[in-house]
Amino acid sequence: MLLGAAVLLALAVVCGTWLYNDGILVLRRLHATKDMPDPAGGHWLLGHLLLLLAKPMTSFKTFHEWAETYGPVYRVRFLCRPVVVVTDPDLYQPLLRSGPAKLPKYTAPYKMFEVFVKPPRSNMLSSAETPVWKAARRAAVAALTMTNLR
Repeated sequence: MLLGAAVLLALAVVCGTWLYNDGILVLRRLHATKDMPDPAGGHWLLGHLLLLLAKPMTSFKTFHEWAETYGPVYRVRFLCRPVVVVTDPDLYQPLLRSGPAKLPKYTAPYKMFEVFVKPPRSNMLSSAETPVWKAARRAAVAALTMTNLR
């Protein structure tokens, strides 16, 4: 009984710490993007997810309409997380070309795939810019050029 209580207490501390840290991160992101235009109709908890899931096959049209209404840079919320949408290629090309020093790879969503790999190891999606990742990326980019796809 005492062991069960200790396990529950440890689980509560871990979950509480995770929720606190994640909540602080969300609040910082919301504050950093507060001056960006935000499409109306977002739910306080789900954000704009319901608007996009209402017509999943035409959600690209919704993004296009928002770009015409709010300009080339605007903010949407998926659940509680703000996401900055940039629709003008002249704005995002310099950022994409600047490399990982200015735009580090966000690997958190891909970490769940490592659970299915035995023994657990990182894959091309979840690894950072390591030498192995760079070699695999060079090969993938060369294979997916327009001349090779024709």
